[in-house]
Amino acid sequence: TVDGGLEGAAVEVEMRRTAVEGRGVDDEGEPIAGAEVSVHAAATGNREQVRLTRSFLGVSSSMASTDEDGRFFVVGIKADAQLEVAVRAEGFTDGVSESFTVAPRQTREVAAIELERAGAILVELTGDEIDDGLYFATATPEGGAESQNKIELMRSGRARISGLRAGNWVVKAQRVDRRGGGDAPTETESTPVTVAPGETTEVELER
Repeated sequence: TVDGGLEGAAVEVEMRRTAVEGRGVDDEGEPIAGAEVSVHAAATGNREQVRLTRSFLGVSSSMASTDEDGRFFVVGIKADAQLEVAVRAEGFTDGVSESFTVAPRQTREVAAIELERAGAILVELTGDEIDDGLYFATATPEGGAESQNKIELMRSGRARISGLRAGNWVVKAQRVDRRGGGDAPTETESTPVTVAPGETTEVELER
């Protein structure tokens, strides 16, 4: 309500913003509370690389979180653009909506986004002391494409890769020279790992 300044009259102003709403649920249709929700341009590249870059820069991709009924409401999104909603929760695979558009100053409701029960891999580097390079741990589903990779920055030689579907994965660590010396990236040997829902599998990689 805005004071119009005319004999105490008030003018009602409706501030409508472009928004999207929906629900995050598990594979049994039960709501997932407290999940992180983000809205971004429909995938035109490797979504995991974008997430990792934002994490490395300390930029949160979360725009909202789900309530106790699994519902979310995100305002201020870009109108008339191809968008996706991503829902991320500990213990589950990431869930992504179908792409959609929203007209200006309208609210779009997307179909329920399902997240599957997931497992994790705890990766540890062994061997010589850690040098000045950056290390990344990568998990790829057996027989899968690089676009399905899950990547985490290693800290003190350790990384936890979560949100993995049950099944067989291949894990490796890669070193990247952060001093700009032009050294070629080096990788550990790839190691097969079996992931089970709700469990964390530990694996050691020799530098």
